[in-house]
Amino acid sequence: ETKEGAAPRGSHEPPGGFDGMTPTAYDDRADGTFYGHPRGLFVLCATETWERYSYYAMRALLVLYMRDVLLARGEWNDVWGMSTLARAYGAPDDDAPDDVRDKQVL
Repeated sequence: ETKEGAAPRGSHEPPGGFDGMTPTAYDDRADGTFYGHPRGLFVLCATETWERYSYYAMRALLVLYMRDVLLARGEWNDVWGMSTLARAYGAPDDDAPDDVRDKQVL
């Protein structure tokens, strides 16, 4: 049994009414859904993806900023509160080679 304006099962006719704008049994525009899901779900998914991408991008930028600006050789002493952290966790060695110092900082 098919609804009015719908192509019978197994036919190769595209869904849609005669004029292409009339909703049919296979068309989700009639009930406000998209492939059976509410339309707002796709907006939510896109927003969550955008937020997640932005979070990890900002986290990576913060690490690069801390390494290159805040914890630069000889400059980390001027950062407020860094001497307290250095006493608690150990200060980075400004005279160490780059590969050793990167391991200390990161």
